[in-house]
Order: sequence, then structure tokens, then C-alpha cells
Amino acid sequence: ATLQGLTTIRAYHAGHRLQETFQNHLDSHSKAWLSFLGTGRWLAVRLELMSAFYVAVVVFAALLVIDYGNTLNLNAGTLGVSISYQIALVGFLQWVVRSSADTENLMTSVERIFTYTELEPEEEPSLPIEPPADWPQYGII
Repeated sequence: ATLQGLTTIRAYHAGHRLQETFQNHLDSHSKAWLSFLGTGRWLAVRLELMSAFYVAVVVFAALLVIDYGNTLNLNAGTLGVSISYQIALVGFLQWVVRSSADTENLMTSVERIFTYTELEPEEEPSLPIEPPADWPQYGII
């Protein structure tokens, strides 16, 4: 994130290699992000289709009730209000489903943190690894 390593990169002519590594990481991130956005749009389209079908069924049932047997004494105003409430309810349902899907996606990181807290600690090395007291004798590694 800083320019401190720029001289080292240039000294070892590693700019091209590091640029390719960065491009590979960027491609991996873009693939995952576009998959996430695509599944979100897929969910939105499915919810819209189901909602439109549900509203169409309610409207068709209301028309049948008015035309063929209005034993409930429903007028057009009452049915209009019920249909508008139905559309608002469907919009709320879509918001709930999208919010729950987003919450589930975001809680994946919390689940991973809990998994890491339950891991067994690694064993200590059997022999202590310490350099000799007179190391380095010649100023080289």
C-alpha cells in the first residue's frame, strides 16, 4: 500500500510477476462478486414472477367473485383496496427474502470466526529452535 518496497521490486525486476499475481487475484475476486450479484438478480426475478402470479390470481378471484356470485357484498372499492394491500404485502415479502439472503451471506464470516475459535491449538516444537550464541560470526546468514 506504500511505495517503500518499490525500489526492491525494481531492483529484482519483479514488477511484471507481481502485476500478473495482482491480476489473478483481481480476476478471482471479480468472478466471486459477479456470481454474488448474478444470484441476487436471479432471486429478484424469481420473486417478481411469483409476486406477479400471486397478484394475478387474487385479481382473477376478485373478478370471479364480483361477476358470478357476490354473496359477500363486496364492491369495487373494497376489492381495489384489498388488491393494493396485496401488492404492498408482496413488496414487503420481497424485502424480507432479500434481507434474509443478505444476512445469511454476511453471517458466513461470523461462522468462520466461530470455527477458528474452536480449533485445537498447534503443538509446540519438541526441540527449541535457537541459534547458537555466537551466530552470525561472519555477518552473513
